[in-house]
Formats: sequence, C-alpha cells, structure tokens
Amino acid sequence: MVFVLYLAYALSFVDRQILTLMVDPIRRDLQISDTQFSLLHGLAFALFYTFLGIPIGRLADQFNRVRIISIGIVTWSLMTAACGLARSYTLLFMARMGVGVGEAALSPAAFSMFADLFTKERLPRAISTYSMGIATGNGLALLLGGYVVAYASSLGAVSLPIVGPLQPWQIVFVLIGLAGMPLAFVVLRLREPERLGVVNAKASLAQVGAFIWARKRLFFTFLPGVSFATALGHGVLGWGPAYFMRTYEWTAAEVGLRYGFGVLFGGIAGFFFGGWLTEVLQRRGRDDAPLLAAMAGIALCLPLGIAAPLAPDAATAVVLFTLLQFAYHMPWGVVGAAIQLVAPNEMRAQLSALYLFSINIIGLGFGPTFVALLNDRVYGGGAGVGPSLATAAAVLAPIAVALLVSALSSYRTAVRQARAWS
Repeated sequence: MVFVLYLAYALSFVDRQILTLMVDPIRRDLQISDTQFSLLHGLAFALFYTFLGIPIGRLADQFNRVRIISIGIVTWSLMTAACGLARSYTLLFMARMGVGVGEAALSPAAFSMFADLFTKERLPRAISTYSMGIATGNGLALLLGGYVVAYASSLGAVSLPIVGPLQPWQIVFVLIGLAGMPLAFVVLRLREPERLGVVNAKASLAQVGAFIWARKRLFFTFLPGVSFATALGHGVLGWGPAYFMRTYEWTAAEVGLRYGFGVLFGGIAGFFFGGWLTEVLQRRGRDDAPLLAAMAGIALCLPLGIAAPLAPDAATAVVLFTLLQFAYHMPWGVVGAAIQLVAPNEMRAQLSALYLFSINIIGLGFGPTFVALLNDRVYGGGAGVGPSLATAAAVLAPIAVALLVSALSSYRTAVRQARAWS
C-alpha cells in the first residue's frame, strides 16, 4: 500500500511540476509576466487544493479512503490534460485549479491509512517513504519531462480532430495527464485498512475545533513554521529550472538531465535521512523528535539556499542545489507523521488536511510568487532569479526555524496526551 500510494504521490508532483519546464513558452504564447506565471504554478493550484482538503479530509475520516483516492487520481489526471486544451490564461488558471481539486483527495486519506497500518515507532519512516513521492515526482518531472518537452517542441504545433492546433507545451500536458489514468484502477484494488482506536466514529466539526483550540499554541506555531519552510521549498522548485535556463542558457532537456538528478537523488536521500534521524531521536526518548529533525533540515536550507543561486559557475550551482534538495526534503515525511502522533483516529484525515491547507496556502500559494515579485520588482527580471532565490532563503528559513522552536514544548505535551489515550 505504501509503495502504490508513493507512486500516486510521485505522479501528482509530476503533474503539478511539469509546468516549471515550460515557463518561457507559456509566457510567450499567453503573453504573461513572471508574476502571472507564478500564480499558475502556486495560487491556482493551491486555492482548491487547500480549501477542499478539509471537507475531503472529513469524508476520509468517515468513508472508504481507497475509493476517495482513486476518484482524486482520475480527477487530477483529466484536469492536467485539460491544461493542454486551454487557449487563454484564464482557462489555464481554471484547469490548474481543477488539478488541485483532485490532488486534495490523496494525502489526508493516505496519512490516515498509514496511522492504522503502522505502530507509532514505525509511522515516521512509513510516511517519509510515501513522501519521497515529492522528490521522485519533482525529479521525474525534470528528467523525463525535459525530454518530453524537447520531443514535443521538435514536432511544433500539432492539429488534432475537434481539438484543433496545439502548441508543444499543450501536448505535454495532454500526454502527462492521460498517463495517470491507469494508476487510479491500481489504487482501487487496495484493501481499506481497519480503523483502530476510534473513540467517536464521526467527530463533529465542533469537536475538531475544540481539539485544535485546546492545543492552540502548538497549531499556531507549528503550522506557520512548516508553512514558511514550504514557501522556501516551492520557490526553489518553481524557479530552479528557470534559474539554469536564464543564467546558463540551458535547454529544458539539459536542465532535466543535469539538475533533475540532483532533485531526485538529493530529495530521496533527504527523506531517508529525516526518517532515520527521527527514529534515532525517538529511541533516545525525545517526544519532539519529528520537530527536531525538521528544524535541522530547515536550518541547513539557510546557508545552502543563499549559496546555491549565487554560485560562480553551473557545476558548483548543481552541487549546491542538490545539497539544498537534501536539506529541504528532510522535514517532509516526519512533519506529516508529527500530526498523526497527536491526533485521535477520527480526526486524523481532517487534521492532516488542515496541515496541508496551511503549508499549501502559504507555501505553494506564496512561495513561488514571492520569488517572482522579487524578480519583477527588485532584481529586474531575467537572470535576476538567482538573487531572488537567495533573498527568499535569507528571509523565510529563519522565520520557519524560530516558529518551530516555539512549538517544541507544546508538541511534547500533545504527544504525551496522545500516549495516555492509547
């Protein structure tokens, strides 16, 4: 189950990240600015991904989670293909919102199922393994996507019956979207896990709200902390390919081959190390182990995030960006597990959706746009994307670490309370 859902998560990131290899063709054909493009990458996707995540999470706490995920995969695959049929900025924006609708069904339900399948000691590694789909999807979007973009570009505009002429970037969206449909049927074959430790099978919204309010110090520091870290990461993910294309005049295929391997292997290594470090700290009796591991990764993002986009040459930049991917991906499996370790079963998917709401409305909605605004308004556009990325790291990483430090004591208390219930 972990492996199949890991594949689904990787596919979801291919669908959302393939956009970053086609910045300039989309800007040219739709006549939009960097800031408008960043809204396609971030806000358009994040709007429905975040706002629908909570009601979908509520459904996942009450109904069959496997079916909910399968429907989500069908939805986001069709909407990715619809991105390729868009003829205007408005239609592409709406199709990207639809991708977010489908992907909102995956992680809340997946986190809830993992909490029923694994002990508390093994849960961080299980969710870290699933979350490696982030690095895998981002890496494959660059590695394979670079060649798909190059191939589609070699074809030029293609005219299809009924649909009419499609530009190369539109063809890429159609191909990537349709490729995801078979996985929905594989997911549908999974067995729905038995729900364990359920006290109230249908917790009301008032009960969920009361649970959060009783732990408000935790939620009002932990969630913003990981959200600002996510903003930095999505800024790098969104503008990293454009940095190499504009600074070193690489093609999409060159970015995929040279930079994509760093994203793939650096990210996967970061997930493994974050999960391993959390288990080591847990064995030493640290109730705040997931947060400590997350803070270590985010702290490393500060020097690496400044140095990588200001590197003196392309080879050095690739090495530093690979190390940055390692550091950035360390937290993302363990912070997902951190929520499960303090949540009652009947609230797990809803609280996971709240976590995803926060990291995506701030992280995905704000991160790429923050870098684009710096680029458009401060550094003069074009090759200024390097200083923009460095500035984002210098601002966002310290804020994230400070907020997580503030969350440590309240998180330890919440973990002890959850242990008393079980």
